[in-house]
Amino acid sequence: MEKIKPARGSKPQPDHIMLSISGDATNSMTVTWRTSTDIEGGYALCREEGSDEYVKYNAITEVFESDIDISNIHWSTMDGLKPGTKYYYTCGDDTYRSKEFYFTTSPENLTKFKFLCVSDQQKGSPFDEPDYSHFNKIVKEFLEKHPDTAFILSAGDNTDCGQHEQQWNGAFLGLEGIAEYLPIMFTEGNHDTRGFKDYKNGTGRYYSEPAEFFCRQLKHSYPYNGPEGWKTENYTFDYGNVHFAVLGVNGPEDVNEWLINDLKNCKADWKIGTYHFPICYTGSDCQNYDAYPVMTESMEMLDLMFSGHEHSFGRSFPRKNEELFEQPSKGMINYVLGNSNQNPPGTRSLPKVWHTAFYPMEDLTSMIAVAEVDGKKLTITAELEDGRIADRCVIDKE
Repeated sequence: MEKIKPARGSKPQPDHIMLSISGDATNSMTVTWRTSTDIEGGYALCREEGSDEYVKYNAITEVFESDIDISNIHWSTMDGLKPGTKYYYTCGDDTYRSKEFYFTTSPENLTKFKFLCVSDQQKGSPFDEPDYSHFNKIVKEFLEKHPDTAFILSAGDNTDCGQHEQQWNGAFLGLEGIAEYLPIMFTEGNHDTRGFKDYKNGTGRYYSEPAEFFCRQLKHSYPYNGPEGWKTENYTFDYGNVHFAVLGVNGPEDVNEWLINDLKNCKADWKIGTYHFPICYTGSDCQNYDAYPVMTESMEMLDLMFSGHEHSFGRSFPRKNEELFEQPSKGMINYVLGNSNQNPPGTRSLPKVWHTAFYPMEDLTSMIAVAEVDGKKLTITAELEDGRIADRCVIDKE
């Protein structure tokens, strides 16, 4: 496989460069990249803005053998950094290095910041070189309007078939010029676990448990703190006064127990989750029996859950124990993100009794949600690519 590389295959020059949060966001940043296997190791070089002095951070390197290629994945965590400070970095080895990119660490005691939420940006065509260029364009346009964005949070289906590397090659190409500068926090979706015995013809469909390609490429990109057997698919991280719980689609009983224990010890102002399948669905008949009732106890300890899957938008009333409330303090809000890459809904969307806001994305458009934390107030704006506002809500804990 190494002698005849596929289209978009790995090379000595680093690609798939992606920032992520795997530790304390005030003093560290992780960079992930890919090379061919003749590059045995690597390191990141990082300098503070205004300084010419670089600090070297050696990478962890592991082999990733996919259905079409054999590559090395490298992870380097740049730590010991100053809070609220801009840094410049490169990654690679002595011979093959990336150009210089930059990032900014989180300030200490942060209570006001902004992040973007995307979901269901998967593209399946062309099957051998999936085209994520529209997603790349839309995200960059949103970042121009919101240059103070701290990171991007996905709600899953980052690929159309995550058990085929053609898909990840397209997805990472769709993040070029974005992921090198902002942390990308992926949630696993059902399409990220999907594969076909005959990928070209779409026959012999299966789902991987655990999500093999997702976990092997992102193993050290995120905190390795999930439940035993389901790490990387599930992880938690903190940013400012928010505790984020990123939940995968596998092992719901184990995830439920792990999340209950995690949230019992959480003192953050906000507890926000991501889980690809919606609880308060918009489709005509899309109940998710893995989540409810299996994960009810843990999920209802959250203030808000971002979901996706249906390619249409819906925001629920606060919900707990099968009851709906007006006050956010009484239950969890399920926020179903619309798709972010002109993907039509898979089923007819219909408003339900639990919806306080609803928008069926039946035309080919993209939606990204802008979340703004300001102390104990959270404002979320769901905006279409042409600038129309599908929904704006304010959750005020005071």
